[in-house]
Amino acid sequence: MDYKFTIKNRTGLTLKVNVPEAPEGEDSFDWTDKKDPHTLIHTIEILNNANSVFNLSGKMFASDPWFITNVADAAGNFIAILYTKLDGNPINEKIVINDNNNTVADGYVIVRDYQNKDTYSYTIQSSIRFLVSSDFHIKNNEDKKKQLNSLITAVENLSPAPGFYAICGDLTDNNDRDQEEIYEDFFDKIKAKTIICDGFGNHDTLRKIGDLTDVKKGVAYRNTHYRNEYLSDYKQSENDFHYSWKYMLANGSDTVNIYFFMLNNVAGYGERENDDYYQRDEANPFHALDFLKTQLGTLTDKDYYCLFFHTNFRCERLDSETSERWWTNEDKEKFYDLITQNNAHYVTSFFGHVHSTTDDGNNRVVEEFLDFNNERQIKYNPLYGYRCRCNGGDGAKYFCIVDASVADKILEIKLKPQNVNQESNGEKTDDGELYLLNHTDLIDSAKNTIARSVTLRFDIQTGKELDRIIETIKK
Repeated sequence: MDYKFTIKNRTGLTLKVNVPEAPEGEDSFDWTDKKDPHTLIHTIEILNNANSVFNLSGKMFASDPWFITNVADAAGNFIAILYTKLDGNPINEKIVINDNNNTVADGYVIVRDYQNKDTYSYTIQSSIRFLVSSDFHIKNNEDKKKQLNSLITAVENLSPAPGFYAICGDLTDNNDRDQEEIYEDFFDKIKAKTIICDGFGNHDTLRKIGDLTDVKKGVAYRNTHYRNEYLSDYKQSENDFHYSWKYMLANGSDTVNIYFFMLNNVAGYGERENDDYYQRDEANPFHALDFLKTQLGTLTDKDYYCLFFHTNFRCERLDSETSERWWTNEDKEKFYDLITQNNAHYVTSFFGHVHSTTDDGNNRVVEEFLDFNNERQIKYNPLYGYRCRCNGGDGAKYFCIVDASVADKILEIKLKPQNVNQESNGEKTDDGELYLLNHTDLIDSAKNTIARSVTLRFDIQTGKELDRIIETIKK
């Protein structure tokens, strides 16, 4: 079967396309057992309005990696990215560059339309959808397995399909081997629907006597044997735990880079252990902020970023005896300083950890502000994030849909929670709820809002957040 990519540059400039380089004297490149397609890229020039064919033969990776081509004009300016995903079978693929159909203007990004698997048509990517959950707390029982199967069905039925699914830790209930095996079975099934970006939480770090596993190592393994093949501009920490990736959104002349960072358990520097052997690593950041600081140093004032980690902003009340059990005030303040003192623009954070409901007991995505010093936070510039909370550790029953799009010099990030309908085994989802803070009065909870969705809007020329569009729930 031929895979046809059609690109036409309206400006008439020469296009440059990156393709795998064939060995000298051969017409094609054998990709068998290759681990990183990005290392096989070279650049050739395609004259506008000319037809060119490239053959890719051999067997692709079992994990079905993305093949990525970067398109630039003769001046070296970025025009588009092509993403295609090959099927893992012996192939003799063709990439055809011609001037028929599917005309693409400067600045656009193209992705394959997966709904049309025979003709492989393309759409302009001015938006990206992703999902966020946390706290599956998998146990070896039938109820948990049913939740996971229903979740797979719900994700499969989403339209448009999500580009990736971030899961912010506590994949297992207590780091048991049988629990991790159930999660890995879920992972193997759902990765056919979307790219899974998971991280570990405090329950995944527990040490005990018995059938112990190490979920952290599972996350690290998937980083080096899965995500590095799927995610664009992928970066990974030295300890293999933390990672980042990028999406470029383009709409006409409006182009935005959004970077995503999975920081796992706690967003802190270095390592932190306590005296309890069983829970020794429950608040260990494993150098998460060291990785984030390095990567943020490479970004510019034209870039945006979102964070995923486990321990939430308001994990403990400041006036409680255990206020620093999970995340110390010193580490929170260092986190705040890092986020507010770099060139790139912070969008938001997603996390889990605390399961408690809001005052009326309903399950919601809860907006929080980083709470380490109320006077400084409120006087200056509070940081906001969203807790994908779950009742009793049933995080597989819920997810938050996040739609990011760019148009008219504005980046919009829309959050809309969904409940997986268990009675329909995931064939249906029900609208969830957001618990939103009143940003002008963080102290008076009576002024907070229960909403169906919230849209964060940013001016892409200045990076400033413009406003929030709140879809309130009709009574």
